[in-house]
Amino acid sequence: MPSSQRVHFSQKQQATQAVVNVLTLVLIVLMVAVMSGCPSQPPAVDPVKTSSAPSGSLSTTAPLQTTSQLQSPPIETPRTLSETPDADELFEQLVVAHHKPDPEQWNKVFEQLIALQADVIETLRDNLTSTDQTRQELASIVVGGVSEFAAPLEDELFAHLSDSSAYIRGNCAAALSVIKPDDPRTIDALIDLLESSDENLQMTAVMSLRNCSQITGPIREALMKVVESGTDELKSAARETLALLGAD
Repeated sequence: MPSSQRVHFSQKQQATQAVVNVLTLVLIVLMVAVMSGCPSQPPAVDPVKTSSAPSGSLSTTAPLQTTSQLQSPPIETPRTLSETPDADELFEQLVVAHHKPDPEQWNKVFEQLIALQADVIETLRDNLTSTDQTRQELASIVVGGVSEFAAPLEDELFAHLSDSSAYIRGNCAAALSVIKPDDPRTIDALIDLLESSDENLQMTAVMSLRNCSQITGPIREALMKVVESGTDELKSAARETLALLGAD
């Protein structure tokens, strides 16, 4: 391999790692926006606790008791969580931290979920396909942190590229840029994000496009628009992306 090609290949490797690192930071920023109440996020409503709580769940309101029940109260065995919570338990903790909201606990649980790597994938699949948009958004954020292990979620991620939530679209497109960077659906979604009015989503797209193996006319045109009209930070990032992709 000629030395010039080796240098270019090394630069691409470094760029890909940088993209993953920066996208993780961008996802955290998006998380803060979601927890602060972004337009796409429905207001958090605490679930109504009833006396007929599902089996295995905890309820703070005890059901009405008859006289005989009061005379002989049942002995309750408290639920014991495993010393090392699994992915499902951790994700439930993430949901709770989101609804409070508790950013410090959210970050702690987020890092624990990311540390599970491939072991969190099935939990993310369950929540990406949930009918609850909050769970979908939270799952999409976590996916961004384990994108190198997200290939089994390809179908779910592509399905969310048409989601009504711009944050879900952005997170899923960012993850797909790692596992399917040259797929036309991934590229189209990232180009659409470049036209967003949200600077964080625009930056996500600019950074994600660096994973493409080559530049195309539509990618060049979209990035040039950012260079011409974006913020100083976006302009600088877009120029660097163009250079990394070998644009003239």
